[in-house]
Amino acid sequence: MGNVNSTDVRLGVDGVIMEGIKTGWKIRIEYDPEDTGGYYIFTSRNNENHDVWVATMEDLKEVFTETKWVISWSQ
Repeated sequence: MGNVNSTDVRLGVDGVIMEGIKTGWKIRIEYDPEDTGGYYIFTSRNNENHDVWVATMEDLKEVFTETKWVISWSQ
């Protein structure tokens, strides 16, 4: 895995949550400029999948702060 940083938000890159809520889950964040103008946060583990939508990059960073996520991003 690649870089691990609690404030590192990457778009369109697969990662694994190393610390915080949902530790061990896979994560991917996608920007959706054409339909919603916001960001989708996709998390998955085994056969369980979740997605959350937020409106702005500021909101996205707030999610990272609240969940205390530290992500190991693929290169």
